[in-house]
Amino acid sequence: MCYDIIRPDVALELAWRFNIVDFAMPFLIQTFREYSTRISKLEDENQELKEIAQNEKNEQNEQKVEQEVLQDTNQDQYFGMGGGINEFNDDFNQFENYY
Repeated sequence: MCYDIIRPDVALELAWRFNIVDFAMPFLIQTFREYSTRISKLEDENQELKEIAQNEKNEQNEQKVEQEVLQDTNQDQYFGMGGGINEFNDDFNQFENYY
């Protein structure tokens, strides 16, 4: 195509200066159509890349949460959750005096 050889801004300027815009208009329309198609493709590719990056980020966050949960579970196994049965017995012994 000729828009690989002639820049659109030059074609528009020369057509305007010599009052032949009607003859340059098909070239300009074709050029703008090509540019808009290219921009649309780039926007689509950019959106896809953003979605992929967001999915990867979400997966990493999920993995971090899973690791934290596993670490908390392992700590609870070693250290126990609360005082357990001894704590209950201490509370119960306090009320024994009232009955």
